[in-house]
Amino acid sequence: MIDSIKSTIMRRDGLSSDEADQLIEEAREELEAAIDEGCSLDTAEEIIADYFGLEPDYLEELLP
Repeated sequence: MIDSIKSTIMRRDGLSSDEADQLIEEAREELEAAIDEGCSLDTAEEIIADYFGLEPDYLEELLP
């Protein structure tokens, strides 16, 4: 099992809980907007990489 996005970025990047929550919410909003526009899986994976530098395994955690 992989760690959550939040625990991963807090540990790796030294973010506070609030900072991690804010970044995750921003990424989630961008992902939801992209889905509404009919984005491809590649675009969704790019959002995870751009925001967190993480592999697509974490994508499911952001999906509504």
